[in-house]
Amino acid sequence: LYQIRWDEADESPDVEVDSLLELSARYVSMVHLQGHYRSQTPELIDFSNRFFYEGRLQLLPDRNVINRDIPGLEYRHVPGIWEDHTNVVEAEAVVKLVLELFRLHPGKSVGVVTFNAPQQMLILDMLEAECRQAGQGIPASFFVKNIENVQGDEKDIIVFSVGYAPDKKGKMTMQFGSLNVVGGENRLNVAVTRAREKVVVVTSIFPEQLKTADLKNDGPRYLRQYLEFVRTVHEKQFRPETRQQLEVSSEWYLTRHLQQWVGERLQGYTFEADALPYTDISIRNSRHYLGAILTDDARYFTALSVKDAHAYTPALLNARSWRYHMIFSRNFWKDRDKMESELMRFIGSQE
Repeated sequence: LYQIRWDEADESPDVEVDSLLELSARYVSMVHLQGHYRSQTPELIDFSNRFFYEGRLQLLPDRNVINRDIPGLEYRHVPGIWEDHTNVVEAEAVVKLVLELFRLHPGKSVGVVTFNAPQQMLILDMLEAECRQAGQGIPASFFVKNIENVQGDEKDIIVFSVGYAPDKKGKMTMQFGSLNVVGGENRLNVAVTRAREKVVVVTSIFPEQLKTADLKNDGPRYLRQYLEFVRTVHEKQFRPETRQQLEVSSEWYLTRHLQQWVGERLQGYTFEADALPYTDISIRNSRHYLGAILTDDARYFTALSVKDAHAYTPALLNARSWRYHMIFSRNFWKDRDKMESELMRFIGSQE
């Protein structure tokens, strides 16, 4: 690649690759990330986990955070129009929101992501003008970037300005810049996973307005699905669940027997199987999560090592404010009364 003179006879396949990532894949083994630690709540990573990572990523939320019952995704609709590659009404709403975040959450880092460069510059100019008029500074950690150059960034709160909207005549054009090209969906994936605590999507369109069935590439289709997902979370219709691949019928596992057996005896509590990673059953009352039950079946046998099951997982649970109770199969089959008594004491201690 660094020779001075190019030899047409050189047929090395390495010079035909499109990226350094593809080149390295020829020589280095590939290992998939399994744990996700940036975001605090499952909804912040769930969309990408489903559509890009085949459900491999696991995120254990902090129990105190998830018990606040505040959605990590917010959908804000504003009546903007698309003109000269910008949406002025939406930009004004984003600037107002950013200033509000500066005032209410001065300790939080904030970033704005747009879907094209003109909207990026419009928001930045408006924000600078507002701050200058108010004699207010802009935090050094703040940024406004478009979807093409936000790779590697992360903030506590991310605000999306979708920008695209119907024009003055009410016509919606299915042109979405870099999302329309081959691989455009990967840019969307990067952008929607930048937040640690919250994403606010400011948009002038509803998902149903995006007619993507006849489009060649996947980017706009993923955008529509993401908007649908954000709205679902905003309306508190989202429930986290793990996507564990079971080799046998789920009825075989202790978790299912335990969920049914204990659930019949403890009224007022919900035992959710496979709702959260690193747990087998999460225990809830009418208000919030109380703790977790670990067993020695599916999760236990899919652990990468003994240390993973007995050291790393307990350490992670403790770090994320989760109290847990371990039940081995022999406890269930040999002495259910003792197991029930221990479980009752555990639940009572978490109330």
